[in-house]
Amino acid sequence: LVESGCLLQKINGRIVEMRKGTLVLMRPNDCHVVGAGVEGASFCNVAFPTKALRHLAQSYFGGSLEFWGWQGKMPLQIQMKKEPFERVLFSAKALAGQEKDRFTCERFLMNLVFELKRQLGISSAEGKGKNTPPRWLAELHEAMMSPENVRGGLGQLFRLAGRCREHVSRSFKASYGLSPVDFVNERRLLLAEGLLLSSEMKIPDIAEQCGICNLSHFHRLFRAKYGMSPHHFRIGRRAAVI
Repeated sequence: LVESGCLLQKINGRIVEMRKGTLVLMRPNDCHVVGAGVEGASFCNVAFPTKALRHLAQSYFGGSLEFWGWQGKMPLQIQMKKEPFERVLFSAKALAGQEKDRFTCERFLMNLVFELKRQLGISSAEGKGKNTPPRWLAELHEAMMSPENVRGGLGQLFRLAGRCREHVSRSFKASYGLSPVDFVNERRLLLAEGLLLSSEMKIPDIAEQCGICNLSHFHRLFRAKYGMSPHHFRIGRRAAVI
């Protein structure tokens, strides 16, 4: 769970950008290492035995580990909202001062799963709800974490989906509350944020790396999200680290 700042992490051979509030649910066989962009970033790591999660799933979720993204090629990655993020971070930090017994572990996991299911719109005991994305959409969402696919933009998203645009758009809105256009813009801006903080690339080059050829359009999108230009964002965030 990223507590502050922005970093890049290599997970199963793929580079993903993470910022404050990003939670990644690593699994035993996932290979991951923190890469560039760690300056000014802090994150919280909580590890626990797989059997604790399996016991939780068996007791409360019909034995299903789907809510943990167990079957995908990449681990589940979630951008947590402000209040759930603060609650999960508080619980994670509280673990440091507690005895690590089974009760403490299960209590933390139960609170974590409750926050995840509520944010993902999962309501039933089996971990399935009307807002749960179908497998093809979850895999598409996962694939669009890759900077290469982000650069490809909306066209790449629809190519990977392999379905009609209207169906993809409806499914995105129903499961994630975003249109494909908004989702792609969000991913591009997150990539831009990581590059601004972790590299010395010029801003036009960053825009191009994010798949935005029109520099004025890039500035408009960035200002709309962050309330300032990319240049002032870079200066301000680096000054805050110093």
